[in-house]
Amino acid sequence: MKTTLSTEQLTLLLAAILSLCLALMPPLVIYVGGVKSERANLAVEAQIHAQSITELVNRNPELWQTMTVGLEQILRSRAGDDTPEIRAVHNLSGEEVAQYADPLDGPFYFTASDKIYDAGQVVAQLTITRSQVPLLLDTLMVGTISLLLALGFFLFLKFKPLADLRKSQEELESLAMNDVLTGLLNRFAFHHRSQQMLLTAARRQEKVAMLFMDLNKFKQVNDTLGHEIGDALLIEVAHRLRASVRECDIVARLGGDEFVVVLTGVEGQGAVGVVAEKIAASLREPFLLAGKTISSSASIGIAISPADGRSLAELRTNADLAMYHAKELGEGGYQFFTADMNQSNLNRMALKQDMKDALMRDEFILHYQPQIDVLSGQVCGVEALVRWQHPVKGLVPPLSFIAAAEESGLILPLGDWVLNAACRQLRQWLDAGVTGLRMSVNVSPRQFEAEAFLSKVHGVLAQYALPSALLELEVTEGVMFKNPKKAIEQMRHLRMMGVHLSIDDFGTGYSSLSYLRELPVTRLKLDKSLIQNIETDPGTLAICKATIRLSADLGLDVVAEGVETLEQIHTLKRIRCPVVQGYYFSKPLPSEALLRFVSQNKADYVVGANGASMGEMVRPETTAHTSHLKLVATG
Repeated sequence: MKTTLSTEQLTLLLAAILSLCLALMPPLVIYVGGVKSERANLAVEAQIHAQSITELVNRNPELWQTMTVGLEQILRSRAGDDTPEIRAVHNLSGEEVAQYADPLDGPFYFTASDKIYDAGQVVAQLTITRSQVPLLLDTLMVGTISLLLALGFFLFLKFKPLADLRKSQEELESLAMNDVLTGLLNRFAFHHRSQQMLLTAARRQEKVAMLFMDLNKFKQVNDTLGHEIGDALLIEVAHRLRASVRECDIVARLGGDEFVVVLTGVEGQGAVGVVAEKIAASLREPFLLAGKTISSSASIGIAISPADGRSLAELRTNADLAMYHAKELGEGGYQFFTADMNQSNLNRMALKQDMKDALMRDEFILHYQPQIDVLSGQVCGVEALVRWQHPVKGLVPPLSFIAAAEESGLILPLGDWVLNAACRQLRQWLDAGVTGLRMSVNVSPRQFEAEAFLSKVHGVLAQYALPSALLELEVTEGVMFKNPKKAIEQMRHLRMMGVHLSIDDFGTGYSSLSYLRELPVTRLKLDKSLIQNIETDPGTLAICKATIRLSADLGLDVVAEGVETLEQIHTLKRIRCPVVQGYYFSKPLPSEALLRFVSQNKADYVVGANGASMGEMVRPETTAHTSHLKLVATG
């Protein structure tokens, strides 16, 4: 079975081989060099000693003849501190003539020899033997030092990756505990630290306050100014939050534009309110980012333990509910949790689930409000308005559930259902011979921004074989300002299909007049809040008049919605508003009632003699399902 070494194993193997080489090389060099040097020294000594003996023999032949040599005397006379060794003289027959002996330690020896002469003739051999123990001890000492150095080198190579790993682990732990962008605690660290804080506070019978907040209009900043500015804003918000609380308090970013602050040892709502106001005020101050001044704020929800919850989950949930109510009361403020909020949340959750079930049970229906051409008096179109035919509550108006649909994301499947149902109904009317009606369908911002929206519109037109000019999509002004470039591109694609586009609730939000020249829309809908004040407020009248005149110059149609009185009709007629709709003519009607309204009004219209202007409108008696229009000529 073939095995493969890992990178770490291969590194350690190479380190071991290198360490072994480092450990063996110095003692090997010391020993080999020592052996060579010792042998050379012994050869010189042997020669010197042999010469000394030769001189002694030459001076005292009788010594040699009696086969005795004063070897010890000769050596002692040469060197007073001679190295212990064995020196022996043998004759040519190998018989020992003289010896000077000291014990030797160790199993290894160096040996050197030289000749002894008598009258020029070799008569004997001097042998010197010396122990290798001193050299071995020196080599061992060098080897020990080398081994320690090599071991240190090996351990360095082995544990340096471990040190690097530890450093990496510390960095990972930091990443695991801290938000990468802002440096605040992240969601995981927040949960861990907050749990510990709550346990400590419970033992000490102290209160803990949780302030949950998110930034208002942060998505708009991201969409219009870019993510770099959005990130810079989050970083600056983190700095201001940290500067607004104590070092012992928890400040964390949970993700996106959601932040949380946890205060420990608080006395009550008064003290917490001071901190909340300090935070809110700091975040209301303008931000200077990349040369741009950005105004922002945060909505803050507050829950205090143990009254608003003893566990972290309870506090978090209740602080979130309080934040939701703070947003409803107005941006940039804070709200303490109350028990009523919990019931309100339960109702909202039940509504969302009920809506989800309603979509599956097909409980939603459409009603249609007629739009009247002021010049001809004819019904020129209808606006499709969704209703919920609840099995228990009866007919539920959209104001009761649209906000919950937006919040829960159900607005997307609901919007798709409305588009499909409206186009299906228009196809049925065409098949029944009803022509000349344009179907107007409201589109939510989330629905309009969805990537698949264009293909869905194209698909439903193809599915019901509808002329695209009979479909009008209504969007609000806010759609343009979240991402103007994308909105305009989306609108142009729809206009290329032949679909009409109108701006709903015009005049209630942003000042959009400068955009009208660029937007590929075909109609503006004057909001009913303007129409309600058109008779009494000169400013409102001026806005409506200017909008109608500008729209005419740009080739745009105008619809005034929410018309409820004859006086409003007179005013709109005078400022040449081309199309009107509202309860004065008819409430939104089911399909059958809408068809009766159209057919009856066609028979009841009387147009002025010159046909150029519409006569005075009067509202006759109405039935339970329809209200008729009668145009009476005025001279």
